Amino acid sequence: MKKPKRLRPGSKVAAVCLSSGIASTFPELYDWGRIQLAEKFELDLVPMTHTMLSPEELYERPELRVSDFYEAWERPDIDGVISVIGGEDSIRLLKHFDQSRLSRSHKVFVGMSDTTVTHLLLQRLGLNTFYGPAVLYGFADFGGLNPFTADAFRRAVMSGQPMGELKPYTGDCVAGASQWSQPNLMQLPPLRPTPPWRWIHGKGRHQGRLFGGCIEVICPIAANTGLWPLEPHFWDDKIIFLEYSHELANAEYTRWYLRSLAAQGVLARSKGLLMGRMHHSVPADEAAKIPETLLQVILHEERLDHLPVVVDMDFGHVLPMLTLPYGCLTEIDCDQQKIVVLEAATLD
Repeated sequence: MKKPKRLRPGSKVAAVCLSSGIASTFPELYDWGRIQLAEKFELDLVPMTHTMLSPEELYERPELRVSDFYEAWERPDIDGVISVIGGEDSIRLLKHFDQSRLSRSHKVFVGMSDTTVTHLLLQRLGLNTFYGPAVLYGFADFGGLNPFTADAFRRAVMSGQPMGELKPYTGDCVAGASQWSQPNLMQLPPLRPTPPWRWIHGKGRHQGRLFGGCIEVICPIAANTGLWPLEPHFWDDKIIFLEYSHELANAEYTRWYLRSLAAQGVLARSKGLLMGRMHHSVPADEAAKIPETLLQVILHEERLDHLPVVVDMDFGHVLPMLTLPYGCLTEIDCDQQKIVVLEAATLD
């Protein structure tokens, strides 16, 4: 896998709408994200040609979103690309991408949720990327960028060194929505105590390379596009990370999806499973059933006694969040309850 050059203070990063085109709908929030990137990291966030078009136009003309990605990917003055926000239709971009053209460049690329589509496309081309904050969700935090999010992002894409230990967030996490229209950007959203990570199965040490994304996005990809790896040997050195947005976060869907992974041989071959904490809108009683369902499939049905499973981790549709580097060698130490990224994700 190829690694991008790290971002540095003064780097220009492109804001690209790959899914929902709502940068122009919430200009104050977009600008707040730009300010956070400038103040916390000295990064210059710049829109591409079509970033600020209306959601309707970007929906009707997905090729414009691809054009913006090419612009960001190929402009010599741009050092990285950050997704503006997730959505639900990045899969429509695939027929417009020229994979040979994409493979001729490589930069830091960060995003989450529906951006999983582009992550898996670039992974297929051998280009490492980062599952982490988007401009409007993650960087544009109400009350200012959370230091936990900032620290993980900096270690992942700016240090040029291995991230080291991924530690749980111990402060209060976001527990409700903020008002994006006419926002009070310095007003903290509703908060609640952050649940601790739970090590629900496993012992000993296990090493593998991080790979995964948002479950609601992966399922149609696996069925229809060829981006989800079906080669059995691919999974021999992988630690899978998965998270829900909120639409399908329930025990029944988890059971179906885990059984699909089992049928593909993914679970039996993988070195570990990391599960993100549920979005605050998922009912607590439903969220509590999901770890039980994981164990039902992994232990009772598949008898995978070797597979370590950690749940309620701080990545995905939660605030604050970690940045996870795809493809980097990582160790799960079940006995010490530590997860350590052992390999640098970027080149100096």
